[in-house]
Amino acid sequence: MQTATATSLLLPPPLAADLGKHSRAEITTGESGSRVTRFERSGGSAVFLKSRAFGAAPGGRPLFDEAERLSWMHAVGLPVPAVLQYHEWKGSEYLLLTAVPGVDASVSRPPDQHDAIARWQ
Repeated sequence: MQTATATSLLLPPPLAADLGKHSRAEITTGESGSRVTRFERSGGSAVFLKSRAFGAAPGGRPLFDEAERLSWMHAVGLPVPAVLQYHEWKGSEYLLLTAVPGVDASVSRPPDQHDAIARWQ
């Protein structure tokens, strides 16, 4: 996972109250089309905020759709992030997720470890 210092990020009031005091880093890998920011909460727990403007993808509300899918997958026991908050505010949508344990699948590995990328225990 590549990170960069997060630039200014305008947050809906409930998220600003929760995340405004925590350190953050922008995630620069991935191809979702969303802005992804990692926040380090006190105690070392991390959360991820995805944000994007409405109409940035077909369907109009891709993060809402993602929240619905993730909520279902989490409820049936799949190892996916839990949805903490979803907001629509000032022409954008915001999805706050828990971190999941493990190493980012985009991290380079030797060929003999490729099966570990998709192993579910």
